[in-house]
Formats: sequence, C-alpha cells, structure tokens
Amino acid sequence: LQKFTSRDTMIPMNCENDDDNHHVLMKARELFDLGLVESAEILLNLHIETADSAIFELFGLILIKKNQYKRAITYFKKAERGGNKAQLKWLEAECLLKCDELRGAVNALEAIPENCRDLKVFLLLGKLYESQGIKKNAIENLEKALKIEPYALECFEPLARLGRSVSSNIKEENNLVQTQNALAQRNFETAVQTIETMPISLYTILRAGKARLDNDDCIGAAACFIRARALDKQNPEFMDWASLCLPADHLAKLAHDLMTCDKKRPEAWIAAAAFAASQNQNDRAVQLLDKAISLDPRRVTAFQLRGATLLKLNKPELAVVAFFQANNISKELRTYRGLVDAYLSARKYKEALHSAKEAVSLLAPNAALPIALVGKVLATSPEGSEKAKRAFQKALQVDPACVDALLPLVDILGENSNDSFHLLQTALAAPCTQKDLIHFKLGQFYAKSNRISDALHSFHLALSLNPNNQQAQGAIDSLHSLLPSSPTTVSSTRRREHNTRRAGHRSSPTRSHRATTTTTTADSTTRAPTRRASTRASTTTAGIDTPEAASPTDQGAYI
Repeated sequence: LQKFTSRDTMIPMNCENDDDNHHVLMKARELFDLGLVESAEILLNLHIETADSAIFELFGLILIKKNQYKRAITYFKKAERGGNKAQLKWLEAECLLKCDELRGAVNALEAIPENCRDLKVFLLLGKLYESQGIKKNAIENLEKALKIEPYALECFEPLARLGRSVSSNIKEENNLVQTQNALAQRNFETAVQTIETMPISLYTILRAGKARLDNDDCIGAAACFIRARALDKQNPEFMDWASLCLPADHLAKLAHDLMTCDKKRPEAWIAAAAFAASQNQNDRAVQLLDKAISLDPRRVTAFQLRGATLLKLNKPELAVVAFFQANNISKELRTYRGLVDAYLSARKYKEALHSAKEAVSLLAPNAALPIALVGKVLATSPEGSEKAKRAFQKALQVDPACVDALLPLVDILGENSNDSFHLLQTALAAPCTQKDLIHFKLGQFYAKSNRISDALHSFHLALSLNPNNQQAQGAIDSLHSLLPSSPTTVSSTRRREHNTRRAGHRSSPTRSHRATTTTTTADSTTRAPTRRASTRASTTTAGIDTPEAASPTDQGAYI
C-alpha cells in the first residue's frame, strides 16, 4: 500500500468522489491483470464503502478467481445498479453454472435483452436449452450464434444431435459438418470414413476413437486413443471414453498422467476407477466413480461404468439407478445395454423388454444392435424363443455380421444346423470388427462335428486376430489332446498353425486412426493393433471382468 500512497500516486483512504473511485479502480485492475489478486482485493476492500458499480464488478471477478462463486454473484447484483447489465448477467450465469444451478443460469441469461445478446450468450443458451430438452429454443439460439460467427465450430455437434442439418460454405468445415451429421444419425462407419479424410490431428484421432467405440469396434478405438496419447499424454479430453476400451496397463499410465496433470477433472478419477475394476477392486472403483460424479454430475461415462461395476458386485437394483441416471444425460446404446442387463439380473423382464424397445424407437429403428437387444430379452423366457429368433433374424437382415444377433441365433438353431453354418460363413464374408468371435464360434461348430483340423484352423484364426482370446487358446489346448500322435499329422497341423499366425501377423495394421478394420474375407481380416485385453473375447472388458463362460454377447455389454 505504500506504493499507492506515495506522493506520485496518492490515494486518499476516504474516497469521496468519482475521480478517487476511478483511480482506485485503475490500480486494482492493474494489480488484477498482473496476477496480484490478493493485493487487488485488499485495495478494493479499503474503499468498498464508497464503491461504484465498476468496483463491485471487479471485486466479483476477483472472487471468481478465488472460486467463491456465490459471493461473487452478490457483488454482481450490486453492480447492476449502474453497470452493464448484459455483461453482469453473463458473469452471474457463469457463476451459477459453476454451482451446478442450470435453471438459475438460464434465468440469468434470459434476463439479458434480446438486442444486447452477443455470440457467447446465444451459444451458452443453446447448450443449456439442449441439456434441458428444450429443443426448439436450443436450435434457435445455436443458429443465431452460427449466423454471427460462421467459424463457431462448437455449434455443429449440438445442432446435429438436435436433428438440424447444417451446411457450410467454408471449406474447412465441410468434413466436420458431415462427420457430426453422421454421428447424430448413428452412422458411425460413415463418420469414421469422413474423419479419415481430414488432416491427422489430436482432434480427429480422438473423434475417430469415439466413433469406433460407438460402433462396437473397441480394439480399433483403443488403437486411436493410444495414438492420441502418444501425441499428448496429458490431454484429458475424451479420456473417459478411452477408459472404457484401453487395456489395464494403459489404464494405469492414463490414470497416473491425468492425476498428475489435474485432479479436479473427472477423467482422471474415471480412469483410476476403470483400472481398479480391472484388478477386481470393485468397491474401490465405485468410490472413485463417486468422486468423478461429484466433480461433474453430468458425466455419462461415470454413471455407465458405475452401473457396470455395481452389476459385478451383484447389486442390480443400484446398477439400474446408475444406468437410468446415465440415460437421463444422454441416450446411448451402451447405456441401454447396461440397463437391460441390470433389469434381467434383477428378474424384471417387463422393464428389460420396455428398455430394449425404447432403444429401438429412440436410437435407430432400423439398426441391428438395438433390434438384437430386444431379441436378447425375449430369449430369456422359454415362450419367447421363437420371437427372439425372429428378432435376431431381422437384425441380421440389416447387418449380417451383427455378433449380438448372430451368436445367440446360432445357439437357438443349434451348432449342428446347416443354417447355423451358413449364417457364420455369411458373417465372415461381410465387413465386421469382431471376426475373432465368429471364427471362435465356427471352430466350436467344427469341433462338435468332429472336424478337428478345421476347428483348430478356426480357433487359430480367432487367436491370430486377438491373441488374448483365452477361450480360443483353451479350445486349442483341448483339441490337441484329441489329435492322433502320428508325426505326419502333427507336422501338418503345426505347419497350418504357423501359416495362420503369419497371416494374422501380416493383417495387423499400423497404429493409426486411418487403419481399416474390416475386409471381406476371413483370412485377410484386418484389425487394429492387438491390445492386451479384448473387449468381448477376453476375461477383462474395459476394466470390467466378465466370466469366461459368459456368451460373447454378454461380455462387453456395457462397454
């Protein structure tokens, strides 16, 4: 204070006119800009009794820096008497958002006159309206924001989710708009293809990983997220999604890096929870997820992982609550899968069927995976097996390689059925990201027909696509004991195994989000880099253990 009471910059301790207030304000703002927040606060406190609206506003900004949001709102309200109401209401809305008072934030923004609203007001209002399900108002405000600034790229994603087609005359935006529209329509393959035409960057790789994850290509998604981590290990964006598909060793490193960077971000706690779940520390995982939810109550991945972990703890009723909360935030197939499994575990078949049908109607009426989910529920009751069969067949008409429909339908038809063999062969000829599961099922088909050599070939193909497929490895070990000990037979079998492994090795792509994950033939199937824990075929799925005896449809049902 001696500096500000020197002869050159004298500040009277009792300001009695506007010039004195202005001088105090200028010095306090100078301190604030220099990062001397506490000094600025002390200076303003000495003159708060005679403060004007500008001083109250600056004092509120200082309190925001100190995370005292409720107190800051009080001073912004005092500043409204003679200050810029639009700016003050905006600051008040930001404070309310920090306090998780969404309705209060909307009210503060709506109090700003229409002719005083700028880009940031329209953008925030649009996002808040979307979160509250007020579709019409959300679209209106987002389009106004885009009209003011065509490069407001963050408008494209919520507009696409709201079903509004967006076009752009800006070259850089065309692919981004097409990607967002494809994601909103749940056309994930198109989205990935469009992303691959964009320049390689952290932004595009992360979104390619998310699109692959939504398309049930967890191995390809993990490859993208690993590539993104190589570019920036401390990036927290999208790392909660990465926690759902990365293997345990990567999860440990991810959690460590994120915790070191910022413990106040929910992604760090979600990654730690996923790692804990992968080590069967499920109670610890739930505690870590509760911490993540306290940091961000609208983080859908935290609720999804919490529901899956509670199911492992045999607490289906609590799992239903977690998945229901996730569904209130965002309607996703991943959440509906968990909700259906939780209801089935709680023996609430009517509720499970209702949730599965809701997934079909809300997400994609003509998509294979939601239809297969309905078939899964119908298959749980003896009288519903025929209906389940029709549901699975309908799903396969949409996607012949839909594993969620193919494998249970083969079980219903019987592995000795010619129809089952034909379905498996058709699926192998179609583009698919989970051909290892199909090869394994075909190997079981051959084994029951006593075609040991063909069965071994299929199991080895499955193992070449996913070396951590414990079921395939176990089947191979069992079948070797049945082979005759003839040196010629053993030598032939070993040559065939060697060739199969070499073919699988040649088919592994580089770790790039441009890697193609599907082809049309079984032997040249291309997959993303092998990860340590496959989503559906190993005993650990995205940090969530599943019994080896469980069907591939059940494994990874939530992830």
